[in-house]
This record gives sequence, structure tokens and C-alpha cells, in this order.
Amino acid sequence: MIATTPQQPVEVIDDVVRAACLLKPVRLDLLDALREPDSAAGLARRLDVPRQRLNHHLKELERAEFVELVEERRRGNCTERVFRATAERYLIAPQVLGDLAPRSPEELPERLSWARLMTLAGKMLRELTALRPRAERDRKHLATFSVHARVALPSPRHLARLRELLAQAVSDALAEVHDESNGSRPYELVLGVYPSLEESFEAGSASLAESS
Repeated sequence: MIATTPQQPVEVIDDVVRAACLLKPVRLDLLDALREPDSAAGLARRLDVPRQRLNHHLKELERAEFVELVEERRRGNCTERVFRATAERYLIAPQVLGDLAPRSPEELPERLSWARLMTLAGKMLRELTALRPRAERDRKHLATFSVHARVALPSPRHLARLRELLAQAVSDALAEVHDESNGSRPYELVLGVYPSLEESFEAGSASLAESS
């Protein structure tokens, strides 16, 4: 069947069998190349992989629904099949690890713990993975909001002050909007601060980048 839907910006993989199918270097290279549609012959040339070997991996990716057919072209007596990746980017959800995955941030009460922050990030990814298909099934907008910022802090004292300010701002905001009356819907709020991997700081990057 020829694909008629647009590529997803991100696909979250929450099935261990599909994750196992994906995690082979040549298949990762194929998916990277197939963010733009191409045929097996074109991929073999671009990736310098023997056509027979590439066809095997392409069939496995198609079976696991990581690639989809977008076009069939006649080339002499043959039909050339053109594929594309189902998404531009992929994430593997924590639930792929089953009981080995971190489950509850309440098990790590220390707010300054890096493990707690990672557990919260995993919880968020796990729950968004479950919520998105429900919203699509019900044809509803998944109400989300995110903020990202980079900030330069000259000392640990400034970091401690930032934590205080953020905690107070969140507490004030929740006090204003929190209402447990009948019909209210619960939402999750996660806030984290951690050192940036970037060595340099660009002027102006402390401004907030947000999405809805």
C-alpha cells in the first residue's frame, strides 16, 4: 500500500520487538537516509552497501513499519519501489525495558538527585507515548506546553537562587489555578535544571523557547 499520510516529526518506539529490529547500525543508516524517499538501488549507491544485503534490512524495516512505500516506478521490465522513513526522528520509550525501567520519582525523594530528574523525564516520555494515540483516536488535541532556556550562572550561589525563584514561581502559579472542583482534569508539571553540554554561551540564549 502506498503511503498517503505525512511523515511524523517524532515516532516513539514502545515495543521491545520493534526496538530490537531498529538497533542495528546499517538499519539506522537506512532510516537516516530515508528521511528523503529513495529506492533500494539509490540507497545501495549512497551507502555503499551491497544491494542484496540492503534489501534484507529494508524488508525487515518495512515489516516493522519503520519505512513505507511512497511510489512505484517502471524501469524497463522492472518496477522500482521507492520508500521513506515513517518519521523524521525516533525515540525509544523507557517501557521497552519492562521492569528494568525507572518507574516512580517518589522512590527518589531527593529533589537535587540527577536520578530523580531522569526518572521524571522517563515518566513524561512514557505517559506521552500512551496519551498521543488516545488523543488521535478521539480526534482531540493533546494539550501540552514546554519551555526551554539556557542561562549563564557565574556561581553555585546563583544556581541555588534560581532554584528558589523557580520553586516560588511554580508554587504561586499553582495556588492561582489549582481547583479540584468537579470536572477538573489533572495535569502533570515537570521542571528540571541541569548543566548544559554546550561549552559556550551565545548572547541572547537565555530567552525562553516555548511550544504548545
